[in-house]
This record gives sequence, structure tokens and C-alpha cells, in this order.
Amino acid sequence: MKYVEALDRIIYDELMVGKVTREAQRTLKTIITNKAQEGAGAIVLACTELDLVVDIDANVLPVFDSTRIHCEAAANWILEQEVA
Repeated sequence: MKYVEALDRIIYDELMVGKVTREAQRTLKTIITNKAQEGAGAIVLACTELDLVVDIDANVLPVFDSTRIHCEAAANWILEQEVA
């Protein structure tokens, strides 16, 4: 829970108003690295704005972007409906 305040600040004070900073990127990278050291096996970006400051392909842990996952699933579903 020690990262909640930092995440809330980044999401509500920066990302939701269209502000993307290097500091936010560094903070998220630090949080992800710390979670890896604490034994986490992966990170889930459950906030749609977090992919603006997290490079999902360049981290110490696998990062699952819920926005990307939902969009891919929706596109696959639509394409399957067209075939049927």
C-alpha cells in the first residue's frame, strides 16, 4: 500500500489532465522494480492512463495492459462475428 499515494497523484493530478512527465515514468519504473524485488511475478496496468507512462515492453517484469487486452479481445470478437 506504500505506493498508493504516488499512483493516485500520478493518475489524478497528471495523467487525467493530459500531463505526462519523466518523473511519473521514473516513479512507475521504480515501483515496478521494487515489486519485482518483493517477489511479484507480473504487473497489471488496471488503469487505462498508466500505459502513458509505462513502457510495457521494457520492464523487469511482464506488464499486462488491461486496455490493450480488452481492445484485442474486442477486435477478435468482432472479427469472429464477421466470419460466422
